[in-house]
Amino acid sequence: MRRLIVSLLIAVTAATLLFLLIRNNENPRPNTDTGHAPAPNTTPPTQPTPPKQLEPVAPPVPFAEIPKGTRPVPGAVPDDRFTRLDDGRSISNEGYAAARALHQPDTTVEDDLDQIEAVIALYTWAFQELPEGGENYEMMTALTGDNPHQMIFFPPDHGSFDSEGNLLDRWGTPYFFHKISDQELDVVSAGPDRRLWTVDDVGLGRTEDYSGEYNTAASN
Repeated sequence: MRRLIVSLLIAVTAATLLFLLIRNNENPRPNTDTGHAPAPNTTPPTQPTPPKQLEPVAPPVPFAEIPKGTRPVPGAVPDDRFTRLDDGRSISNEGYAAARALHQPDTTVEDDLDQIEAVIALYTWAFQELPEGGENYEMMTALTGDNPHQMIFFPPDHGSFDSEGNLLDRWGTPYFFHKISDQELDVVSAGPDRRLWTVDDVGLGRTEDYSGEYNTAASN
């Protein structure tokens, strides 16, 4: 009996081994070892993108050299011609430079009128019109920052103002402002005698003679 059992176990074991051997031959494992070196990587390495070349920034152009109709709105973009204050106002650097040159010992009244005209031209460039009003103090109020864009073209603390806000000439007399149109203005100094409509008056020469006697900067 014991021999029979042993024989059966041997038979079962042999049959199992035979089954596994046949199954392995029917489904062989893929041979991944080809015996050859792997193919080299022919994909070219990614080249770093060169940095973008920035266009050079041109220096700001003086307002007088910008053609009318193409002038940008001051303050819309960073501009070296203006200094932005913390309170939102902007200072015209060119206007302040003109104000500093006013009434200097080595200059003339004609030079003074040229500087005033330059400041007014800056305002006209920014707003496309002269300041509202025609009186001296009204003009200077707008030029010192009381305008729609809070732009300061003339320093409010300049030493040539009287107590009423009028701009004085080098002899201490308020300049006479005469608005001809929304784009044109005449400015007159009473001259050394401090009286308007006399022979030593000096103006920009934008108007006809008020008295038939006074001089103009244009004719000197």
